[in-house]
Amino acid sequence: MLKLTYFNMQGGRAEPARIAFKIAGIEFEDDRFEFDQFPLIRDNTPLKQVPTLTIDGQQITQ
Repeated sequence: MLKLTYFNMQGGRAEPARIAFKIAGIEFEDDRFEFDQFPLIRDNTPLKQVPTLTIDGQQITQ
């Protein structure tokens, strides 16, 4: 299962990936969080930024 992590918003950098997954019929976990949660999430991401895509437990970023 793929997991796409980004802010709880429409648009932004994760939106093209969300749309592409939907169009292609690829199942994924749409992991959204609020802006005030970002300091906690940032410390657990590569390069301290989002969006991230987790594939087989490995988290990658843009």
